[in-house]
Amino acid sequence: MASCRLSGAVLVSVLVFGVQLCSLVQQTSGGFDLNMFAAQQSPPDPCYDENGKPRRCIPDFVNAAFGKE
Repeated sequence: MASCRLSGAVLVSVLVFGVQLCSLVQQTSGGFDLNMFAAQQSPPDPCYDENGKPRRCIPDFVNAAFGKE
């Protein structure tokens, strides 16, 4: 029974150490974001200006049924 408590305590201390290490690495890397979508940007919407206000636009017509039987 004592070995189960010991292994549980070791597990908790390893997890705490891992969290602290990850936090330290993120702080020392200059706040480098590991998000793979951070560099991707969506193309500008032609129906809105650069300030986000709507403007008149007519979207291109796409015939989705063309060539389908």
